[in-house]
Amino acid sequence: VQTCALPIYSGVTVSGSYSQNKGATANATSNSEYTRWSTGIGYKVGAVNLKANYMKMDVKNSSAVTISNNKTYGVGAEYQADAKNLVSVAYYDSKNDKNSSGANISGDTSKTWIISDEYSLSKRTVLYATYSNNKGGTNFSQAADMLYTSAGKTNNVTQVGIVHKF
Repeated sequence: VQTCALPIYSGVTVSGSYSQNKGATANATSNSEYTRWSTGIGYKVGAVNLKANYMKMDVKNSSAVTISNNKTYGVGAEYQADAKNLVSVAYYDSKNDKNSSGANISGDTSKTWIISDEYSLSKRTVLYATYSNNKGGTNFSQAADMLYTSAGKTNNVTQVGIVHKF
């Protein structure tokens, strides 16, 4: 996996990543090929950090037929409310236009909203809370999803926790 983030101008950051795996993957059978890349940009103005990104993932089966062609667009913002409190909101729109046999499909989509808050108790300990809402399209499959749901259904997830870095 290759990842880089470069500050271009004051307040602007550009990032990118690429990964490739041949063999068994989480979404595919053995002897498949999984390729993912992403690019993003961030712009910080005072206490607000605006972000946008694009991610693309392809999975090919052992016959080199594309069985997943996932594209995801994302936008978001972070607000540093004070030295200890970071509030974030993000929206992701995903689409996959291939089924498991490689045929073209439509409606394999997901639309996801996420809002979160992180509160630092110390340099090494953070409390967090996250709420996400994910709606699957009419032909939804897990190939176009970041937070699993079912076709035509909405999945709401609430998470709370604590992270301590040793």
